[in-house]
Amino acid sequence: MSASSRSLADAIRAFDAQQLAVLLRARPDLTQPRPLDLSELIERLSARASTLRALDRLDAWHLLVAQAVAAWEGGGDPVDDKQLAAAMGLPDDVAAVDRALDGLRQLGLAWGSPVHLTQAARAAFGEHPGGLAAVSPTPLAPATIDEALRAVGEAGRAVLDRLVWGPPTGTVQRADRAVTRESAESTMDLLLAWGLLRPIGPDQVLLPREVALRLRGGRLVRQPVPTQVPAWQAPTSATGASLPASLVDRAAIGSAQELTSHVVAVLDDIAARTPRALATGGVPKREMGTFTRLVDDARLAEFVIGITRGAGLFTTRGGLLMPTTGLDDFLDLDAFARWLLVRDAWRSLTWWPADLDAAGRAPAEEMTGSSASSRAASQRAAGQRPTGQPEPGAHGDAPTHPGLPTSAALREAAWDELVAATRGTAVVADSLAERLSWRHPAWLGVDWPGVARQLVREAEWLGLMAFGRTTGLLDATRSTPDPGFTAYGDRFVLQSDLTAVAPAPLDHDTAALIGVMANRESHGAAATYRFTPASLERALDAGWSVQDISEWLTTHNESGADAGLPAPLTSLLDDVARQHGKVRVMTLGAVVQLDDPATEASLLADPRAEDLGLIALAPGVLGAAAEPAELVAFLRQRGLAPVAQSSQGVQITTPPSRRAPAPARPVAPPPVDADALAAALLRRESTGLSPEQIVQALTRAYRDDLWVGVDWADDNGATHSHTMRVLSMGSGVVNLVRRAAGRLSLPVTRIIAVDIPASADAPSDAGKAALHERGCSAGLNPPASSSDRAM
Repeated sequence: MSASSRSLADAIRAFDAQQLAVLLRARPDLTQPRPLDLSELIERLSARASTLRALDRLDAWHLLVAQAVAAWEGGGDPVDDKQLAAAMGLPDDVAAVDRALDGLRQLGLAWGSPVHLTQAARAAFGEHPGGLAAVSPTPLAPATIDEALRAVGEAGRAVLDRLVWGPPTGTVQRADRAVTRESAESTMDLLLAWGLLRPIGPDQVLLPREVALRLRGGRLVRQPVPTQVPAWQAPTSATGASLPASLVDRAAIGSAQELTSHVVAVLDDIAARTPRALATGGVPKREMGTFTRLVDDARLAEFVIGITRGAGLFTTRGGLLMPTTGLDDFLDLDAFARWLLVRDAWRSLTWWPADLDAAGRAPAEEMTGSSASSRAASQRAAGQRPTGQPEPGAHGDAPTHPGLPTSAALREAAWDELVAATRGTAVVADSLAERLSWRHPAWLGVDWPGVARQLVREAEWLGLMAFGRTTGLLDATRSTPDPGFTAYGDRFVLQSDLTAVAPAPLDHDTAALIGVMANRESHGAAATYRFTPASLERALDAGWSVQDISEWLTTHNESGADAGLPAPLTSLLDDVARQHGKVRVMTLGAVVQLDDPATEASLLADPRAEDLGLIALAPGVLGAAAEPAELVAFLRQRGLAPVAQSSQGVQITTPPSRRAPAPARPVAPPPVDADALAAALLRRESTGLSPEQIVQALTRAYRDDLWVGVDWADDNGATHSHTMRVLSMGSGVVNLVRRAAGRLSLPVTRIIAVDIPASADAPSDAGKAALHERGCSAGLNPPASSSDRAM
């Protein structure tokens, strides 16, 4: 940026392509929609809303320097870097101040030398930046201030100390009363008489700027902040320090696969039961207890539910929790791809633990607005606690004051910190909290230690950390090879204690089938299943025969098909099979068939028989008004083992689980190539196409069959940009095709600019003459051989 710039516009126009690209990357809101030229870009970055977004992205050091410049400019003097560094309490670190000023210039928040904040940036710090009033009409001399301070004594100094760091205004009854040094009867009278407080209304006083600076010792800020992000702290425990990176990464992959197995377990349970949801769409507390038993940890269960919903794998439909169609696609993925989907969902996850929300220490789910940023910046600059921010240690409802980030923003910030750290870096919550608070000082009201503890916990569940250190999974992307996730298998070891142990994660079909025959006992990627009479009855109820069960278990036995089943398992299966099916249920209203007259009599005598409409139809045959499923449940409660059948005698199995449509996910705007946009803006600034030049550019694009950038205005005057190719031209109208967006016909007069790629060869002099002959501002006639060409 040129030091001789006379305005922000001059400064931005002096940017080279690299500087302009840096600006566009640092302030992405300037690229949506794409600016047509530098004038539009300058207008946008000067706007209040864009400026506040840029200030919100500043780290603590750059924000403090910006505040100090705003406070300095409030005195009317040009900014001197050495004096500014001294006023910030850093007289020996002028270089750091200079670097920060250069950074503000690069972001379009300041310009020139001596530096000037933009009008919008200065206004963001409020009426009293740095807690300092504007220059007094008749400033007091330093000697006069010292004499006045001695005159008002300690009592007067105590009053001034309440205003010295801002805000500089206070309320005093009859502040505009006439008082002299001789007639002063109170401390307030003395302060007014000596001019240490100046009345600005009937009941309001102001601490003059020169008095505040004298009391501060010339300081513009109360406390300096580190000029660089704090370093990672050394861990208090040496756990993991001596472990090789390969072992840490293997542990991380184990945690990652365990998390995805929990996701599948929860989804399978939801698919099987479709439990009811709260009216708000949330998960009832009773259901959370069920999910907690599945994953064996209450906090982890909340996280799994949150991230599973965030990934669009289940939703609420008709008052029920239901898997979405995305579940089937998820189950088709390999282990690594499943984890990538879960990790990506975590980065944009809007869920936050309910207990932290209730304690008033967690972030709100609303995006910070520009008005919030303005108020937060001005209150921070004045040394105040932002509106709505609780007193330290206060509890109550979750805070709703402006300045709180979203949960997704917090997770993305933590992701950035972990990715930037060297692999194997020890990460403790306190250190992460310190770094995040330095990176994002505009995020007010966040309990950083509590937030950091939750983020570290989630990073460990995801495998981004293991043994308190960062892992290689932080480098994993969809284009990188599988880092070593264990492939899903279909084998398990059958043991004589009626258990089956899976040495590797089971594929979904195998896990689902053995889950019908046995109860899962362990949690995580690898699993242990136990066969019980109830679990084997469950398999028989599902339509499996004894032979089917034996053959399937033998096929999937890790010991091989020749090993056979363990004797205890064979005996248990035979015992259950002998008892199974003695009672059969067929649909009528429903019909129950029994072989035992005593059982029939006891059923009819049961108090619930009347509610079920249970009656004797014939010896050994009962009829009921209830549905078969209701009858089956009743009979099982009586200790029987009924079999549900259709009216044709076909055994009824569990129907497939229902699926809800996956919820629509927000579509992010396509990324903007900052380098290409910067080059196009500078090229357009230097050329400034006339109507005739626009026609010539379109003719050349047609002749050479080029994809070109076209900016045009629609019927409402709104401007648009798109990459297009010219299909035909004539009668003042150009027919174009937009890349991936179809055809468009535009009057030439609506076209603002045509951007031909720099890689396209420049036309020869003869070509230029030919183009000039063909083109005219009123319309274009295509070459005689042309027609409406397809792509």
